[in-house]
Amino acid sequence: MRRALHRRPLLVELTWFCGLAGTLQAVATPDLTVSFQHLTFWEYVVAHVGVVVAALYLVIGLGHRPRAGSVARVFTITLVYTGGVAVADAVTGADYIFLAARPVTWSLLSVFGPWPWYLASAAAVALILLIALDTPFRRGRAGAAAQRLTAAPSPG
Repeated sequence: MRRALHRRPLLVELTWFCGLAGTLQAVATPDLTVSFQHLTFWEYVVAHVGVVVAALYLVIGLGHRPRAGSVARVFTITLVYTGGVAVADAVTGADYIFLAARPVTWSLLSVFGPWPWYLASAAAVALILLIALDTPFRRGRAGAAAQRLTAAPSPG
């Protein structure tokens, strides 16, 4: 029997870290040139807020937790994904995730310096955000590991 998607730890981790570190920033500083009366505005808001709600629901509502090593896993996957997006952007002339230029409207990227330097700054901030989002779970993982050690039968 196939496991539900929300029970796959890597998908939960990607949703938690990317949904909050990346998508929450997109909600706070949207790259929109239309007003709230426009359908595009509502599509953007609903899609992005939906990702944030899903991340919170998986971790807070369902109790799934990031595993040890999740920051390194998610950061590596994000870098590989970003490399793929850069290739797709170069081939199509697009600028998905603002790899070729900062957004026209103000965003956090606006304070990170000119291209290409803002990409390195954004990667550093992303890593800091991933570590911060993992912090509440470290104590629980350390406690669980200590419990396993004390519960293990002693060699006799």
